[in-house]
Amino acid sequence: MHRVLAIATMSFRRLYRTRLLAVALVVAGLVPGAYSTILIVMFTAAKAGKMHQVESIFPEFFGVMVGLFEMVAAVLGAIIGMTLVRRDMNDGTIYSVLSKPITRGEYVAGNALGGFAMLAVVWMIFALVMATISGAVGLPLGGTHFAIMGCRLLLSSVSLAAALMFATRFNPWGAVALTLLLVNGIGIVETGAKILGLLHLDVPELLIRVACFPFPVMNALNDLTTRVTRSSIQSASILPGLIHIVDYVAVLLVLGYLFFRRLELNRTSD
Repeated sequence: MHRVLAIATMSFRRLYRTRLLAVALVVAGLVPGAYSTILIVMFTAAKAGKMHQVESIFPEFFGVMVGLFEMVAAVLGAIIGMTLVRRDMNDGTIYSVLSKPITRGEYVAGNALGGFAMLAVVWMIFALVMATISGAVGLPLGGTHFAIMGCRLLLSSVSLAAALMFATRFNPWGAVALTLLLVNGIGIVETGAKILGLLHLDVPELLIRVACFPFPVMNALNDLTTRVTRSSIQSASILPGLIHIVDYVAVLLVLGYLFFRRLELNRTSD
C-alpha cells in the first residue's frame, strides 16, 4: 500500500507542476463568479420588490451551477488521466518507475489515486467558494448540498478512469475525446434516436437500451439533487446509483491495467 501512496504523491506533484491545478481553478472560478453575480442580482431585485420568493428559486439555481461545474470537472478528469500516463510514457519516467519493485497494478492504482486527489482538491475549493457566497447572502448550504457535490466528484472520477484506460492506446487528445464520448454516451444515443424519430425513423426501445448498455449512467445520482431542488417530491435512494458508478470506475481501472500491462510487455521485458 505504501508504494501506491508513493506513486499517488508523485502523480499529484507532477500534476501540480504542470500548473493544471491553477488553470482548473481559474476556469472553475468562472462558475462561482457567475453564481455570485446572479445571486446579487436576484437579491437586489427582491429588495426592490421586483422578485419574490428568492428562497424557492435558489435550489434550482444551485443545481444549475453545480451541473455547469460538473461539465468542467469531467473535462478536467479526462485531461488529468491523459496527462498522468502520456507524460510518463513520453519522457521515459514510466520505465524508471517500473524498474523498481513496483507492479503495474500499483502504478495504475497510484496514478488513479493521485488524479482523484487533484479532482478532490478542485471540488473542495469549489464547495468552499459556493458555501461562502451562499452564506453571505443568507442562504447557507446544508449537508445535502455538500453530499451532492461529493457525488459529482465521484462522477468526475469516471472521466479520470476512462482517460487512464484510453491514454495507453491513443494519442493524448484522442484519449480525451474518447473519454468524453464514453461519459456522454447515453445522451448521444438518446439524442440520435430522437433525431431519427424526427425523420420518421423509429428506433425500437430495446435497441436503444442495448446501445446505451456499455455507457455509464451519469444521471444515476440525480435523485439526491431532487431532494434539494424539489423538496416536495419524494426522491429514491441513491445507493444503486453509487454502486453503479463505483463498479463502473473499478471496471475501467481494471481494463486500464490490462491495456497498460499488455503495452508494457510489448515494449520491455517483463
